[in-house]
Amino acid sequence: MSAANVCIAILWLFKWLVSLKFRPIQEWEDQAQLKMEEGNDGAENQIFHETIKKELEKLNNASEEINSSAAVLKELKMAYLFSLKDLSRMIGKRQQEYGTSVEEAKPYFKAKMATEELYDKKHAVADELLKAMLWLESAREVEKQTEEEFTKEKYSMKKLNGG
Repeated sequence: MSAANVCIAILWLFKWLVSLKFRPIQEWEDQAQLKMEEGNDGAENQIFHETIKKELEKLNNASEEINSSAAVLKELKMAYLFSLKDLSRMIGKRQQEYGTSVEEAKPYFKAKMATEELYDKKHAVADELLKAMLWLESAREVEKQTEEEFTKEKYSMKKLNGG
């Protein structure tokens, strides 16, 4: 039985106990004493005794219900403790199984993390190299254009100077 069922049973039991409306025993004793002091006739005493019997019957029934509810509660508690102990045993077993696996896997995990870090660094260097190559190519194009313009100007100057 689950912990939730145990909690529900406990709540139900307390709700039921609170809902019971017993008349206190002292109240019955006081009423009996008053009836005797008043000296009422036997018919009233008989009615009063019947009322007491009914109230005692109610108390006995309620007591039986309380006892049976307490027994159910005890069974639920035992089931809860059993399942709790069983679960803790299973968790301990899994911890032993996987605990050694984790320790054995640590070097592999560290190596994998180092590999990923080197891979990231390699990509960063490759990106830097690509940028440098693009800058170099761009610089070569600018140099080529500059040389061409310089050659054109030189040729046009020679023509102007008569040469």
